[in-house]
Amino acid sequence: MAAGATALALAAGLLAAGASPAAAAPAEPPGAYRPPPTRMQAAADARDTVGRHGAAIRAAATENYQVRSVVVDPDGSRHVRFDRTYRGLPVLGGDYVVHANPDGGFRDASVAQRQKITTGVTPAIGARTATAVAVKEFGGPHQKAGAHLVIDAVQGTPALAWQVVVTSDEPRELNVVVDARSGAVRRTFEGLRGAETGTGRTLYNGEVPLTTTRREDGSYTLADPARGGARVLSLRGGDSAEPLVDADNVWGDGTLADPATVAADVHYGLAETYDYFKDQHGRSGVRDDGSVPGAQVHFDDANAYFDAFCFCMGFGDGGSGYGPFVSLDIVAHEYAHAVTDATADLIYDGESGGLNEATSDIFGTLVEFAADNPQDRPDYLVGEKTGVTLRYMDDPDRDFTSASCWSPSVGYLDVHESSGVANKFFYTLAVGSGETAWGNSPTCNGAPAVTGIGNEAAGRIWYRALTVYMLSNTNFGGAREATLKAAADLYGASSVEHTTVDAAWAAAGVDGTVPAQQEPAVTRPDVQQHLVGDAVNLRIQARDPQGDEITFTATDLPRGLSISADGLITGTIAAHGSTLSTITVTDSGGHAGVTTVYWAITGPPVVRPIEDRVGVVGEEDVFFVIASDDGIEMTYSWSGLPPGVDGYDSLVWGTPQEPGVYPVTLTVTDDEQRSTVVTFTWTVNPA
Repeated sequence: MAAGATALALAAGLLAAGASPAAAAPAEPPGAYRPPPTRMQAAADARDTVGRHGAAIRAAATENYQVRSVVVDPDGSRHVRFDRTYRGLPVLGGDYVVHANPDGGFRDASVAQRQKITTGVTPAIGARTATAVAVKEFGGPHQKAGAHLVIDAVQGTPALAWQVVVTSDEPRELNVVVDARSGAVRRTFEGLRGAETGTGRTLYNGEVPLTTTRREDGSYTLADPARGGARVLSLRGGDSAEPLVDADNVWGDGTLADPATVAADVHYGLAETYDYFKDQHGRSGVRDDGSVPGAQVHFDDANAYFDAFCFCMGFGDGGSGYGPFVSLDIVAHEYAHAVTDATADLIYDGESGGLNEATSDIFGTLVEFAADNPQDRPDYLVGEKTGVTLRYMDDPDRDFTSASCWSPSVGYLDVHESSGVANKFFYTLAVGSGETAWGNSPTCNGAPAVTGIGNEAAGRIWYRALTVYMLSNTNFGGAREATLKAAADLYGASSVEHTTVDAAWAAAGVDGTVPAQQEPAVTRPDVQQHLVGDAVNLRIQARDPQGDEITFTATDLPRGLSISADGLITGTIAAHGSTLSTITVTDSGGHAGVTTVYWAITGPPVVRPIEDRVGVVGEEDVFFVIASDDGIEMTYSWSGLPPGVDGYDSLVWGTPQEPGVYPVTLTVTDDEQRSTVVTFTWTVNPA
């Protein structure tokens, strides 16, 4: 695990950069110990390694890989776990771990699947037929069943299949993998694994029930099968996160003496947050597919974070005046970052970054109210259980750094400070302005007083605005428009709720004169991993806030590719190497949004064509062959050279001794045993 400060720089964190009381570390002297790589560095190095060692992971063309987790050993060795998709389909049993040396050099790989995928992706049977087969296999009453295409590579030859998830109220969840060609059941596995009810003796939340998993040896672990398999790991004792195991299913003792205490806080927080989003908004997990980021406790920092690279959250042990960052609103805050990442994906900078942070503060507060835990009474404060209140939602500038009212310069603040504008809006929308039992929220710029509409309605409006109308580059003016649309959808354009949304924004200094974002929002594609010769068909996704017509252009595309005016990248890749392309999307008003696409292209060596040669007996000849490859070494094999001439790797040198016409073949092979063959004719004339 990288240090918390590094994680904060990479991902959505909780604590403002200027809020930590710890002093800055001195500069590193020459020759000082170099710390292990960050998770981001390890993941990026592993991706490059995959491109050069495709055979080791049984790679196929049109595959993409997603980082699931990263472990960095104390000596800097890295272990990066990937999931696999093939032609856009999830691969069951396609996971693998890239093991690398401290310098990032490839060591080896642990690979689940045994064969390279070669199957097509057009099913012979439809989802309805596969679902009927699965329901029959389930046996007994069921509540619902859903089917999606996958590649099943768990055993034997990978095959196209339907994964059908059948659930009932027992609760029971059975995954049935149905062959997409024959309709036969390939295998089944349970989705809810050994759910048990344990007890958490937490630091902040008192004694609470926990849903855990019983292992085959009879012990228990903090994995919640009823809520997307949400699990808590511990970093206590090193950089490698390990499961916590308990014999009696009682977790912690209410003090920091037991490492399981804060883990119980986080496990409880994950369950409460999952249930809030499910009960209030019908959202199952952060991506609405049941998934929940893994959680890690006991990293050495007064902070918490969500990291999209590993799809994980971290909760620090505190220090320098702070207690552990494991309170209910902090856990929900980080979970909400993952929801934002899966929906509007608000850019973590400027006003959109402030909205990103405020979204997590808002949902952290709403989860606290939904849980209504007597040991952590709900309020509109953020992180107060750590011993230091991080933010005040009623009047954010009470912390002396956050903004309560919008101004043209608010986007230049740290995102934790600019979040105050949206936090104040939400507090005013829910509670109202002025002095109440919850705080005191004066309006900005003399705006009229506001009567709140309550947490439930305010939360529904913010959730719909986030998931339906906000874009990655939404600013505060755009958030005002998004929440007004959401209120109109939910309650009507002439409703009290709609009117109160408008008034609450005005109370935070955002009225109709604050401009919404104009430039198109562009979605950054995943890393594109291809082979030389692959045909590419990649659609760049973008939306214009005003619905204006948009035009796409690109620079630095890989050789052989081009982009159409409507955002479709097509062509055949002609050269390998790593390339970062810039995509610009311009609307009819001249406003431009920009994103980048990273291309990792591998393949056999590229050899510049060799022209036919003419020589004379007794006359020396010498030339070089120009070849390139993404690997480290290439070998050259020559055949058919005229007598008296030899090939020395890429150098050909000698004196032809006999006249004739010689068909010459050169085979260039890289360290992945991929080859390119070039032929030419060498005519040797008599002297």
